[in-house]
Amino acid sequence: MKEVAFNEILGKDGIFIDGDWVESKDQDINGDVRLVQLADIGDGYFIDKSNRFLTQQKAKELKCTFLKEGDILIARMPDPLGRACIFPKLNIPCVTVVDVCIIRPDKDLVFAQWLKFLINSYEFRNRINKYITGTTRQRISRGNFSKLTFKLPSRSTQIHIANILTKAKNQITQRKESIRLLDEYLKSTFLEMFGDPALNIKKWEKKTLKKISIRFSDGPFGSNLKTEHYSEKGIQVIRLQNIGINHFIEDDISFVKELHYENVLKKYTCYPDDIVIATMGSPNVRASIVPKHLKVSINKADCVLCRVNTDLANPYYVSFLLNQNGFLHLASSFMHGQTRTRISSGQLANILIPIPPIELQTQFAQIVEKTEALKGQCQNSLQELENLYGSLSQRAFRGELEINNEENLRIAAEPISQYRIKASSTIPSNKRGFAKQVLGGKIVSLYKDDKNFTRIKFQKIQYLAEHIIEEDLQWNYYRQTAGPYDNKFMHSVALKLKHNKWFEERNYKYYPLEKSGDIEYYFHNYFGTKSEKLNNLFHLFKNSTEKFSEAVATIYAVWNNHIILCQEFNKENIKRDFFEWSDRKEDLFTEDEYEKALLWMQKHNIIPTGFGELIKERK
Repeated sequence: MKEVAFNEILGKDGIFIDGDWVESKDQDINGDVRLVQLADIGDGYFIDKSNRFLTQQKAKELKCTFLKEGDILIARMPDPLGRACIFPKLNIPCVTVVDVCIIRPDKDLVFAQWLKFLINSYEFRNRINKYITGTTRQRISRGNFSKLTFKLPSRSTQIHIANILTKAKNQITQRKESIRLLDEYLKSTFLEMFGDPALNIKKWEKKTLKKISIRFSDGPFGSNLKTEHYSEKGIQVIRLQNIGINHFIEDDISFVKELHYENVLKKYTCYPDDIVIATMGSPNVRASIVPKHLKVSINKADCVLCRVNTDLANPYYVSFLLNQNGFLHLASSFMHGQTRTRISSGQLANILIPIPPIELQTQFAQIVEKTEALKGQCQNSLQELENLYGSLSQRAFRGELEINNEENLRIAAEPISQYRIKASSTIPSNKRGFAKQVLGGKIVSLYKDDKNFTRIKFQKIQYLAEHIIEEDLQWNYYRQTAGPYDNKFMHSVALKLKHNKWFEERNYKYYPLEKSGDIEYYFHNYFGTKSEKLNNLFHLFKNSTEKFSEAVATIYAVWNNHIILCQEFNKENIKRDFFEWSDRKEDLFTEDEYEKALLWMQKHNIIPTGFGELIKERK
């Protein structure tokens, strides 16, 4: 593979030059030529942000280079320095500034997307950093940039690599958007349930923050916490930079010596589910919950601890309320300070907030916990995808990526599976296999006389039941022709039912045995707290056909997969995946039958939550 420099990939009409020196006096707000700025150059994408212009006459007078669609634009200044994007088609002539380098490669030799990925790769950026000059305003000159060389594979290989990296990048973008949408969902849910706290249109009783707290206090000031008290390990100190908007940030953490904590700082102890409130910064008031894994910590000055009285308030409700624009409006009149605006803990403590019924607050907290669990899965997925992208990029530009096996590369760019939501369970892990038999026995006892009760219907109701109550009963579901299928369970269930002396199966019919009455006892023991959900599900499927049960279970499985992968709800995508599940689906179901099954699920709240794992491919 040939090693080349940028000036060797240009061709007859190619260019490798800086943008143009266009001063403020040369610009004209009414001009008909767009001046592309550093701010328009994103890390792999064109931002289209700036709003500077000059006239055609001035551009010609300055002998500016007009940009063409497909040009590679490289920022020679931060941040990050050396980032590259492809210039898109715009509806106005464009030139660019001198701190942007333009590369117009030979299209027969170089695929632009590949070159963009190369320049933005981790290894190439490290090489760029060796040529950076300047202290206050760092930059790389085009002359130094021209010293960089790289291996140039065939154009077909470049296209393969670019397609793989584009897929991986798109997955990363989707994950980030999913996380953003989950945050927006919680904000809108809060406003829907409680309204703007500044308006209190639901006329709930108001109490001060201090009144609803069993502890409300600022962190230590002065000599109680000095630089020499910090250490590399010990008790974590919650600082302003750790408090985000409904998000506890752990990128930059500090510790205090345990001895100093025991002797001086113990009264400032924070525990999981405490609220910590930043009283300065951006925004001036913001709050987050101390995470459950942070068993003991302390709050620093300007980080107020609020430990709510749970008879009056739920910490999730209070934290979200404190982050509303309406509350910031309430607090703004108490702000003081010219250069560093803040609010004192005393003033914050006396702000009145609406206190809805505790049951409603608890309902909101449950929504938050469920959504945060999904968000956690998305964040884990995002991290793994970013790691995957980094690995693919490094291998691609070292020439280590196997190009011939395109299918393997396609799969490599897809999201990694096995993300799951952990649900709390009262069933001991060593009893879950038996609990699964109990649930199956309960289903048989209810449906044994149902003329539509086939093995397919049995399996689909079992699958839905486990997911509706979010119990991991030795999860083992595969993608089989008729829908989600647990081969171990279905191959052994008849023997287990007979072994327990509950039911005997003969010619696909179930007949009760002497201990069939024990099922109710075990069912209440294992599923008593969730029996209402289960009984509702069982009632809904009474007399339903095998075909309808298959449709609902398969739609549920497809939809659940989408949630696990942090994909936004999209009826058309669910329908596509439903009919692509197996050839049987297109043969057995019409689009109208699919739509009716989906509407029925929405009407009866048979809605997946992302519990469990991605359905495994059939063995």
